[in-house]
Amino acid sequence: MKELKADPIALIDILRKEKGSYQELLKLAKREQELIISRDIEGLSDVIKSMERLMFSLRELEEKRYLLLSLNEPKDKDPLTPKLSSIINHFNSLQAKEAESLREDILSIVKNLDEINRTNAELLRRSIDYIDFMLDAIFVNDNPTYSNRCTCQSSTPRLFDGRA
Repeated sequence: MKELKADPIALIDILRKEKGSYQELLKLAKREQELIISRDIEGLSDVIKSMERLMFSLRELEEKRYLLLSLNEPKDKDPLTPKLSSIINHFNSLQAKEAESLREDILSIVKNLDEINRTNAELLRRSIDYIDFMLDAIFVNDNPTYSNRCTCQSSTPRLFDGRA
């Protein structure tokens, strides 16, 4: 059995912080969804700024975790792809159990976050499509919808006649 070079306590501490940050990001994503639905642009802007700060913090935690994990990898391996599962078996049973639990919790939170982000993206896409539809319906191109003989000249229906 090879010797564990990473500090398990430091690694578990980072995992706890990551879990807390991901939970906060999940709360912000849910809040973002509410703001998208209510069309609160100012509130949405504030939430997005908070999410950006939180993602920066998460990125720093990820770098620290990768650094700790890469201490156990041979120099010829890619240091950007260390695996927590590859060193958990070097932890004592209590540490291994907590690390595995934190890992599973983080994966679950990230899965929920992905689902909410997909929903938010769809809500935004539909809002943009609706706005485009309304703008197309209100603003008329150079050709009016009807000619002098009241026959339709455009295949795109308009809410208002261009001459009105």
